[in-house]
Amino acid sequence: MFTGKKKDSRRPLKILMVMTANLNLGDSVLSENDYYLIQKALGGRKAHIFKYGISTRDISQVRYVDAVIFAGGILKTFNEKFWLYIPEIIEEANSCNVPVFMSAIGVEPVDPEDPRSARLIAALNLPCVKGISVRDDIDTLRNVYISNPDIRVSKVVDPAVWCPETYKKELLEGPFPKEFANLKDERKLIGIGITRETLLADYGHPEIPDEVQTRYWLDVIKSLEEKNFNWVIFTNGDRLDEIAADRILQKAGHGRKLPAPMDASTMVRYISGFDGVIAGRMHSNIVAYSFGIPSIGFVWNRKLRFWSENIGHPERFMEVDELNGKEAVDRFCTALNEKAAPSQKMLSGVYLELQYFLKNHCRIREGRNEDLDFGRFVAAPALGGMENRFKNTNSLEAIHYSAERGSRIFQTDVRLTSDNIAVCVNGWNAETYRNLGLHDEIDESKNGQPPLTWERFRNLLYRDRLHTMSFENFICEAASLHVCNTLKFVLSIGRPSETQFDLLIAQILESIDAYDLNRSHFLLRLERPADVAAFRAKDTGIEIMYYQIDSVKSIKAYSKAVAEALEYCRAEKISWLCVNDFDETMGDLFDEYPEINGACFRYTSVGKVVKAIRCGAKIVGSHYYGVDYIQALTGRE
Repeated sequence: MFTGKKKDSRRPLKILMVMTANLNLGDSVLSENDYYLIQKALGGRKAHIFKYGISTRDISQVRYVDAVIFAGGILKTFNEKFWLYIPEIIEEANSCNVPVFMSAIGVEPVDPEDPRSARLIAALNLPCVKGISVRDDIDTLRNVYISNPDIRVSKVVDPAVWCPETYKKELLEGPFPKEFANLKDERKLIGIGITRETLLADYGHPEIPDEVQTRYWLDVIKSLEEKNFNWVIFTNGDRLDEIAADRILQKAGHGRKLPAPMDASTMVRYISGFDGVIAGRMHSNIVAYSFGIPSIGFVWNRKLRFWSENIGHPERFMEVDELNGKEAVDRFCTALNEKAAPSQKMLSGVYLELQYFLKNHCRIREGRNEDLDFGRFVAAPALGGMENRFKNTNSLEAIHYSAERGSRIFQTDVRLTSDNIAVCVNGWNAETYRNLGLHDEIDESKNGQPPLTWERFRNLLYRDRLHTMSFENFICEAASLHVCNTLKFVLSIGRPSETQFDLLIAQILESIDAYDLNRSHFLLRLERPADVAAFRAKDTGIEIMYYQIDSVKSIKAYSKAVAEALEYCRAEKISWLCVNDFDETMGDLFDEYPEINGACFRYTSVGKVVKAIRCGAKIVGSHYYGVDYIQALTGRE
């Protein structure tokens, strides 16, 4: 939130900042710089800026805001579904009379006869679109996409050139983790930014074998060493890039690799510590340029050629059919003797376009508001999602992240390791293995996967970033929260065997009591009547939540199953029933059982969260959006 110095009794301006959220942190660097520039361009106006992940398709958020700003992204009809995501948002904005600005967008050629392209083009020309700034192919934008003369079109550079100012505070931490404090010596340190082997084939070069990139990176390493440079491998965080980087390091037989960056600021800090960069990802090169650090890249997509021309150094980006590690290092040596950094004119362009839009088109409007106290209803499933990118982690970081965003209801999944330690994990399944980086160990013929040992599990990270934990660790962290006495915890144990059931319950109770937490703050989510009976026999003082899993395909059949579950809960005097969706049909069913509270933990959409509460749900899980986000977005103040 940006808060200006000038007092203003009106509510803050609400701006929906549409961004691309994934594990390639280059996109996050772009959007975080745009976020900083939006704050700067507001010039003292009070505002809430809501970070919206474009792939969530939660267009209901548009109705609550005063403006929509696309922070980067690409106009295209292949790979990511921007041809669908962008029109959906613009069409909704147009129907709600919300102005739209597209900041530093990328442009790819399209076929106007393609239905996907036609829809994208039609949306871009709607009256709500007030301006588009372009970081590369402005000619294609003008000649192919835009026919509406009222739309302001301008050429700018990538917002990531603002990195030194955007990340000023984070840069004070230093570039590298403590265990890499001795990385630099008297030699110049070169960061080698590895990309996945299939990158070239994925972007229109199937004729170039994967081995070409492998050989390129190994030759870069050899040539750097011959010229007495120090080097270290890094990535932008993408999982496939990380796998490729590990392979390169293994093939090199020596050297070091920086840990996968957890967030954009970590990636920027890494690059700020290099004396030079040779990297495949565009934003590794742009971040380096923002600090005046020379870099060498290659043109796997035309956007890199546009970037090289924007900075006046096309020779620093090799064509893919001429990839040669020795040549890359030779070009780098030349670049070392040349100064290349953003000019003031380059910096101001992207900022001034944002400023123009905010000044001329953004006004507080009478939008839709909700009068709900979301803190009473909204839960953090699997301890909460993070940064519009991570969910189902049950991680150490997630519980604190969610608590800081106002969550007072937490759901976590509890399972046993192979050596019978209760841990927080979203079941032993293929998704869990992928999140833990165990891709090569997945048995695709099975739905479930073997439990890990506690020792192995505790030493792994979710998505190379987030820490695993035992159930006892979780209770310890929960007890440390200063508001722990006001929290509610839903524990989901799945469908354990009879022996596992007893072990799980024993460890759950032992941990809760060891940290002196009140058992009445806990709900145990059970899926089978037999488990309900077994748990009732233990007389624990912990309330039961029954879960009607989605065991049928049709909506009608599921509604019938829920009706039977409600009857079961009434007979067993169970006051909570969890379902997979809470819409009008569910609301009507629950109305007949006023003594039973409804819960649903599956939502990634603010609109569905609001709808579920309006339909009568008492606990609603929001995977990505915290209580503070939803309250600020939908509230009157």
